[in-house]
Amino acid sequence: MTGHAPLFGEWAYGFVQSKDRYKSAQQLLEIAGEYRAQHVPLDFIVQDWFWWKRQGDPEYNDEYLKPHPDIPGALKQLHDEHMHAMISVWAVMNPKSKNFQQMKDEDTSFRARRITTQPIPKRAMRTGIC
Repeated sequence: MTGHAPLFGEWAYGFVQSKDRYKSAQQLLEIAGEYRAQHVPLDFIVQDWFWWKRQGDPEYNDEYLKPHPDIPGALKQLHDEHMHAMISVWAVMNPKSKNFQQMKDEDTSFRARRITTQPIPKRAMRTGIC
């Protein structure tokens, strides 16, 4: 590719909130709401680790979902408040994860990138995380 790289949306250059982790979607919404209540111009919030059932599988764990099981609804609420969200994906796999088992069954690391990242965009698009 040649030419100039397009710029990100203005929100990507604003204030980003990220911490060790949020234990639930409800906690993430509460933190975002507190920023709004204090009139802090938060543009972007990051859901970091331990949201998954097993590292390597892009599925929310039950603890994360318990207080607020509607992830698309939570993301819509953030977007309605003019806030963007990002989810952190780690390149570590639990040997019990579905993706690890698929790689083991195919006995290859050559296709690891395709296998481990393939489910993420589809699920992210369904929940509105992008």
